Amino acid sequence: MTVNYVQTFNIIPKVIFGNKELFLNEIFISKENMRSFIEKDTYLKALEKLNYESSNLVVESIDEINEDNTKIIKVSFFDNYLEEKDDSKILFFVLFKGTLRYFRINGDNFLSEIDINTNIEEKYTIINLNEAISFIINKLNNELYVPVGISARHVHLCKEDLEVLFGKNFELEVDRYLSQKGQFASKQKVTIKTEAGYFENVRILGPLRNYTQIEISKTDSYKLKINPPVRDSGDLERSEGITIVGPEGEIKKEYGCIIADRHIHLSNNDLTKYDLDKNKLYKVKIKGEKGGILDNVHLKVDDNFTFELHLDTDDANAFLIQNGDKLEIIK
Repeated sequence: MTVNYVQTFNIIPKVIFGNKELFLNEIFISKENMRSFIEKDTYLKALEKLNYESSNLVVESIDEINEDNTKIIKVSFFDNYLEEKDDSKILFFVLFKGTLRYFRINGDNFLSEIDINTNIEEKYTIINLNEAISFIINKLNNELYVPVGISARHVHLCKEDLEVLFGKNFELEVDRYLSQKGQFASKQKVTIKTEAGYFENVRILGPLRNYTQIEISKTDSYKLKINPPVRDSGDLERSEGITIVGPEGEIKKEYGCIIADRHIHLSNNDLTKYDLDKNKLYKVKIKGEKGGILDNVHLKVDDNFTFELHLDTDDANAFLIQNGDKLEIIK
């Protein structure tokens, strides 16, 4: 009978990840505690909750491997909750740069990683046990992840337009600083509108620029009934027109409304460090329930930039991405 690996992985990783006693300063504590936790407590309780009539989990061995930024706990055990046969399993709990990952080797020596949010296994290769550790370490060290910053609709203003909207010699007030050096969300907000619709309380981002730019999502454009192009910042030729309304006045812009392209901010040092090409478009991989691939990701390079992927709310919502998530750059 085929063993229900998905059920096994649905139980153990979740309960271990949720048990704070198993971690100390982001490092697994003793093998004995892990053995006791798996063998005597959590697994049996989890099975009871899932209405399994009986279970007999025996941990055969727990080996600990440390290398650079990687700590691996290899757990070998027998599980005969399926009556037809005892089944031998090997789990790898990998703590890599503060992120917990789960791998397993099945009876056919396939090494797989499982995403516990979806119970989907990604099978990499046929591998034997002796090669598994080096394969895992090499795979993780060769991966490149970038943190995400999600941008809702917002406005960038030039000085002339700011003064029309808020008055002569007005200056933006900082509400909070953003991840990119020197950039901030201001306390000031405006209304953007067309003949078809409007959005109130649209945040102005600072500092001031030498051009005015309005960034919205495709979803926003349906309400406004306009068709802004996907553009890099500052590339405003033949973009959409829109009206901006402030407390002291309003401006009807003939152009300036765009959908921002997907882009990664990084410094020249990051470019070298991560072996990326500023003239190349990249793909970004998302795991999870609505995982997928984002194409056409541009690189924006400046020594003041912080390494971060910027997406609009449409991209984020489509893939269930949240601020601070780390996504893999496909080289």
